[in-house]
Amino acid sequence: MTYRPLVATLTLFALGLAGCAPAPEDAPAAEPTPAEEAAPAPTVSVEEIADGVHRFAYNNHRSLFIVTDDGVLATDPQSTAAAERYLEEIRRITDAPIQYLVYSHHHGDHASGGAVFGDDVTVVSHENVVGHLDEPGMEDVRAPDETFADEMTLTIGDVDVELAHLGHSETDSNLILHVPSRRLAFVVDTYLVGELPWRNMASGDLDGWLAALQTIAEYDVDQIVPGHGDEVGTTEHARELIEYLETLKAAVAERMADGQSLEEIQASLTLPEYAGWVRYDEHFGLNIEGVHRELSEQAQ
Repeated sequence: MTYRPLVATLTLFALGLAGCAPAPEDAPAAEPTPAEEAAPAPTVSVEEIADGVHRFAYNNHRSLFIVTDDGVLATDPQSTAAAERYLEEIRRITDAPIQYLVYSHHHGDHASGGAVFGDDVTVVSHENVVGHLDEPGMEDVRAPDETFADEMTLTIGDVDVELAHLGHSETDSNLILHVPSRRLAFVVDTYLVGELPWRNMASGDLDGWLAALQTIAEYDVDQIVPGHGDEVGTTEHARELIEYLETLKAAVAERMADGQSLEEIQASLTLPEYAGWVRYDEHFGLNIEGVHRELSEQAQ
């Protein structure tokens, strides 16, 4: 018979237990993957801005949802990831069924992710959304169940929600969502608060955009909720955006009449009174490009 020293035996026994024992609570966690390190946690918040009306924020995107005892109307799921958090936040407030999901327009960064809300919700949009469903970036946009051409009223509990299409503005599918009893409206991308329009306004119609803003400026509301940014605006912000677009249009037209090229206009034109607006440095030259494109097309 072979005998091992007692110390060696105990040492081997202890090592065996250590190999089988669970990791202590203060053991270091597994290293995050590169993808996890590259993806910061989203910024999410919910704010009640009127009786039963809440603004959902996911990073820089904003949606609106209306809660009544009988049901919920939500807007703009944004994306699958955002919609999952959106649904969680709604359920923190109410167990009432979500009856309607309204798309503000067809762009994928606002309309994607609707499938998260389930098959029982009725998806509503302007009819022009349907014509964009086959475009790139629309893969996660659930097709609407109901559409309208000019106006539509949805009723959720005791709250009437008026939807109106104001023509081709930022896109051909933008709508305004108006809640008269709460004296507020929700308008995405056509209406901005202290921000320049996105890039070169590729899907917009400048004259239609100005006409839509004129209509928005006449709404009898106390608040207008845009689809981006922290600020909730008023009709005065619609007038400010009208002034910006009209000033830019006139300045570009004047330089085009003098024979300046697009590049020359971008190099010489500044509007310093708008330098404090969001994205001025990044997008002002692109805004010039968009206006130049529109004026060139009108001259043909």
